[in-house]
Amino acid sequence: KFRDDTYSSELLQFSTLNGIHINGGLSKLVKHFYLTYPVSTIMTYIDLDWTAGNKFKTVGFLPVEIKSPIYFTLNNQTKLRELNHKPSSIFNMGSIKSILIID
Repeated sequence: KFRDDTYSSELLQFSTLNGIHINGGLSKLVKHFYLTYPVSTIMTYIDLDWTAGNKFKTVGFLPVEIKSPIYFTLNNQTKLRELNHKPSSIFNMGSIKSILIID
């Protein structure tokens, strides 16, 4: 809840099985959510490793911020990724923060 008594929610993940397509699946999910819960906005991060975000744009999400790629190094002892503040060979493509404004 925001100071102006409006509510916002975050869409954390939208995915389908490989090779499965649901016509209008994202728009149906989003519509059902905002009809069920009285929110003013829905925010999401579009992971550029997986998509350019065209489905989100079609549904009405507006880009508000481009998140830069994040670089990592591999810790050879733990085999875990560690944040690296300079370009390296392990990285993600970044993301797009987007918001859907509910009328």
